[in-house]
Amino acid sequence: MGSASAWAINAAPFLINSTQPDGSVVQIRKVGNEHFNYTLTGEDSVLVVRDSLGYWNYADEHGKKTGMRVHAKSKRGTKEKNFLKKRNSRQILEKFREKRLKQLREQQADTSLSPMMLQSSSTSPQMANEWGGWGWGGWTQPEDPVQNTNWPKQPTLNTVQKEGDVRGLVILVQFSDIKFKRDNAQEEYLNYLNQEGYSNYGMIGSARDFFIKNSSGKYRPTFDVAGPITLKGTRDSYGSLVDSRNIAAGAVKAVKEAMDSLVAQNVDFSPYDSDGDHVVDFVYMIYAGVGSADTDVQSAIWPHSYNAPKRLTRNYSMDRYACSSEIDGQAYMRRKSTDALSGIGTFCHEFSHVLGLMDHYDVTYSGTGTKPFYTPGRWDLMDAGSYDCPTNKYNTTSCSPANMSAFERYSLGWLEPRRLEISDTTFVLKSILENDGLVLTSDNDNEYYFVDFRLQEDFDKGLPNQGLLIWHINYNRYNWMANEVNSHDPMGVDLVEADGRADSYTVSSDAFPTNRVNSFNGFVKSNGDSLGLEIYDIQIVDDHVEFKTRGKRVSPVPESSSSSAKVSSSSKAESSSSVKDTLSVQDVSSSSQVSSVLGSSSSAYHSKNSAESSSSEEPMILSKQPVSAAAHLSVVNGSLMVNTKIAGRKTVNLFDMNGTLLMTKSFSEESCEIRMGSTRGKAVAIVTLEHNGRVIKSYKVRMN
Repeated sequence: MGSASAWAINAAPFLINSTQPDGSVVQIRKVGNEHFNYTLTGEDSVLVVRDSLGYWNYADEHGKKTGMRVHAKSKRGTKEKNFLKKRNSRQILEKFREKRLKQLREQQADTSLSPMMLQSSSTSPQMANEWGGWGWGGWTQPEDPVQNTNWPKQPTLNTVQKEGDVRGLVILVQFSDIKFKRDNAQEEYLNYLNQEGYSNYGMIGSARDFFIKNSSGKYRPTFDVAGPITLKGTRDSYGSLVDSRNIAAGAVKAVKEAMDSLVAQNVDFSPYDSDGDHVVDFVYMIYAGVGSADTDVQSAIWPHSYNAPKRLTRNYSMDRYACSSEIDGQAYMRRKSTDALSGIGTFCHEFSHVLGLMDHYDVTYSGTGTKPFYTPGRWDLMDAGSYDCPTNKYNTTSCSPANMSAFERYSLGWLEPRRLEISDTTFVLKSILENDGLVLTSDNDNEYYFVDFRLQEDFDKGLPNQGLLIWHINYNRYNWMANEVNSHDPMGVDLVEADGRADSYTVSSDAFPTNRVNSFNGFVKSNGDSLGLEIYDIQIVDDHVEFKTRGKRVSPVPESSSSSAKVSSSSKAESSSSVKDTLSVQDVSSSSQVSSVLGSSSSAYHSKNSAESSSSEEPMILSKQPVSAAAHLSVVNGSLMVNTKIAGRKTVNLFDMNGTLLMTKSFSEESCEIRMGSTRGKAVAIVTLEHNGRVIKSYKVRMN
């Protein structure tokens, strides 16, 4: 199954209490999506898998059971503790992920795994190019819309109607062994999908409410509900475990069987063909019971969107479908008999795929090293924001999915952003509820920043906090078409964390202002080029946010006459035994102003080849005192190497003598490398290291 043609919601972002056959409870955490997922212990993140009897076992690097059953940490005996002590659980997980990701990529490359994507079809010619990605004859590329000069490139989506009054077909499907909890399921779902202000089970509104509000009334869907239709087989025969190489195969079978039932009832499909191409625009299937994304029921269907091309009648065919479960997973894991409906968040996420939006989490969980990329999470409908929900008596999730961001609305043609630029006046940004957003452009139409303001009101009640959000967009058409928006570096949709910490435990501090961070000067392109703008004095005022803008500069730095700036031939000779390629640093962090460079001589550290480098074009870092253990800078082969133990997101800025910003780079790891070739020829530069919006280190750099 190629990810280019399949979209799925990510795993629930909460811990699950799983009851084993003997009554013992193990806390687990699901990771991944429909295409690539696995289970970890909730307490210590150890890879586990179920055995044939239903018990959780520790897994090996192949994802196979080891025979050692899992218990809660406080219940583990000596044998289990010794078993865990002797194995490297982290390394096993890393190897497992590497093997599974390799298999996934091989499967994606093997088009024979998705025969429904390659078979000939009687659908209209437009369908071959409607979705992009894998069309009827293989890979297709819809053309980009015409772009305005110096304006952000709008992602290429599909041709599904995104404005006006539209009708959507929703089918209720139940299995021979799992039925809907309520007798009036059709009536309940008509309200769930269409009723203004729908509030059952903690909901903030209906699905129709969500799309009308997020489009500012431009898109007005009405969802017709058919069923329930009882399928021939059991839930397991349509679930995610039916075909290990194509885990949507069971759901495809279910939706086609359900559509056959509607054809037999002579249903008129013309209302669901908005563009007149004789293809039903979309079909949405809600299946009885729970899903596998937010429970420990692995054999259930994982909510997703996929292709199921099928001729329905002489005049109409179907292609795209999406699906989600009846029962909320978190409520089910607390009480198996619950009838609490799964929140509209999953429906809104999957239906947004129908409109053309992509997933904004790391769909391959490849990231950097052993961790996936740190994506927008609960701030974004197309990430974990589909699970947002204030605490309620039903213990449900997804009742108030995050509103679409300014960028997502722009992608769908629902918002025209205002331009963010240097101005003498204070910027006033209204809430996204009022469809307001700003864009900062660059000389590259594919890379830009969006800014929006979120209040914990309406559908945003479930957000981690409220405040100004900054989104760094790197549009790559191929990553969008492959639904791998945030699976590559640089990420396509990156939320800038106000606190500089790429950490889910501090997600409430991602919005500005937070923890005394009320400014941002990191508007840079992925190559380090600054966009030359800083926003500051960010403050929330009633129902809007205000801030000021200015160009990003530092005070000019005078040439120092300090002896530390002089390198004598004798000191060079003495340094011949020093570590190769390690140059010295002048730390001016203690100065009241960056422009005040401290004098007085100090010990200098030079490389073995400093005599040669002093006459070349290699940069040289001058030294006032040894660098703090918290941060170390050196120059190696024309690159500035930064090493620091400071946690969270850091920013390195490089300025010339006049205070002009030459390049900027942000990083969350312990080190980063910056090529300084573009600064050669400059007599002196200043390097600053920032954390949480504050300069914590300043260094004077000499360029030879």
